[in-house]
Amino acid sequence: MKAIVLSVAVLVCAVGYTQPVITADVLPEVAESFSLTPFDATGFDPGDTGAGVTWNFSDLDASGSVETTVAHDASTIGGHEDFPEANVAWTNDGLTFTFFKSNSSVPENWGSVVND
Repeated sequence: MKAIVLSVAVLVCAVGYTQPVITADVLPEVAESFSLTPFDATGFDPGDTGAGVTWNFSDLDASGSVETTVAHDASTIGGHEDFPEANVAWTNDGLTFTFFKSNSSVPENWGSVVND
């Protein structure tokens, strides 16, 4: 799930033309979803870093299968009692859920469970 969260963060930054501050406002809410396509970044060089720099991701090979992640009301998911502060749970397979506390300032990752 760490890879998914990292991928979401990278995707949010890559889609925008600036470097936005990632807050709960840009993350999916209950019943919303987002899709990711894994890519091989071996040998990829985004170029310079710093203010006023635009990265070009057009050379990345996004040939993996699309993964869709859905946000659920955390209180409806088995294992939510381990994360009482969480109000959103993400899953891309219906078995592994990552619990977040989503508020107006910053999303907080509280942990994950696997329900089999």
